Amino acid sequence: MTLRHHPNPNRNPDRTLPVSFRGGNAASGRDLFNNHLASHCITCHALPSGTDNNIDLVAEVGGAQPMKNPPLRTIYRRAFLNPKAGAESLTGFGLGSDGSGFELPIVHPYNLSELSTPAEFADVTAFLLCFDTGTAPSVGRSLTLKTAPSAGSAEEAELALLEARAAAADNDLVARGRVGGMNRGFLWDKTAQRFLPDTAAGSSMTRGALLAGLSAGDHLTFLAVPPRSGPLFGRDRDADGTPDADEPRPAPDIVATPAGAVTLTWPGGQADWFAEWAADLTDASWRPLNTPAVATASQVEIIDPAPVPRRFYRLRRTW
Repeated sequence: MTLRHHPNPNRNPDRTLPVSFRGGNAASGRDLFNNHLASHCITCHALPSGTDNNIDLVAEVGGAQPMKNPPLRTIYRRAFLNPKAGAESLTGFGLGSDGSGFELPIVHPYNLSELSTPAEFADVTAFLLCFDTGTAPSVGRSLTLKTAPSAGSAEEAELALLEARAAAADNDLVARGRVGGMNRGFLWDKTAQRFLPDTAAGSSMTRGALLAGLSAGDHLTFLAVPPRSGPLFGRDRDADGTPDADEPRPAPDIVATPAGAVTLTWPGGQADWFAEWAADLTDASWRPLNTPAVATASQVEIIDPAPVPRRFYRLRRTW
């Protein structure tokens, strides 16, 4: 229960249920699922996870041992087994607890006589395949822009969707990229409807103002992240209370040894930086220094054993 499941890709991006999915209506299937008179599903498969955690007796489940009512959050990932002759399967594990079973919802051990028509079976099946995993479908959606999108465009609609789902607490929204030639991060404040920068000295901005600040070579990626994780992704990666852009930059000591090697050291509290070298100072020339670094509480040390004929050095981090 401490692990997050992936979003169910079968649900609509705004977390609603599709009315047409694989021959069924998932929204109607939800109503049948929740109606005790139309089915007994909700009795044992309580929402939101799909289980009441009850352990049923052998006689009730038709098995060899008592069994807990299973949750349904990942059932959409186990619906690709088809043992019929000539069929192709995308998975070798079926819907049942023993790995068998490939047809919803009749893999169920109980009598489902309350579902009386093929349409009702199709609707309940559609709902099960669109079952909410606990992580909203908006989480993980992203959009990269180099300029502001035009009014009415698909890009503008996507940004509006991510902001709306953040307001609904489905996700947090961050923007990361290169602005003004510098790596920057921003966090969407759903209350103020403005982006907070990764520095205490900066002012919050509307989305329009943020995108208007992009110039040649700049870009921003807007990313929906799990709820309450936005500050980590957008403003304060190490959660130490200091915004990312305000973190002190390490000043490395660079010392050449008599044997021709070069030793780089910097404070141990800044081990998330890594060393790069270049033969000249153009952006394309920089590459990682692949010698393993040795980190202690007091310092980080890395040795370049053969800097020939000469090299420039710098420290960089990816966030």
